[in-house]
Amino acid sequence: MPKTFRPYAPDQMLLLPSSVQDWVPEGVIAFYGAKDARVNAGIPGFAEAMSRVGMPFEWHVYEGAGHGFCNDAAAAYYDMRASRDAFARLLMFLLEWLPGPPRA
Repeated sequence: MPKTFRPYAPDQMLLLPSSVQDWVPEGVIAFYGAKDARVNAGIPGFAEAMSRVGMPFEWHVYEGAGHGFCNDAAAAYYDMRASRDAFARLLMFLLEWLPGPPRA
């Protein structure tokens, strides 16, 4: 079961535990647009860091999509195909990692 994340409070410093295992749930999923070279440049380093600490990291890069491809309010960025696929994958990820309802 994931540990509780203590959110940022504006009148305090960032309250993150010192270890990534203390605040990241059992896994991380990420979605990237292939046209977003600046952000995508960091994927290998992040994947390596996650591997070093033993945290699962699943990522998907969508060809033809750019940064903000799920933003359906911005027609210039929105990619319906990529957005729908990412949403479906996110739902499956959450079903896998989140605890179900309490059992009677």
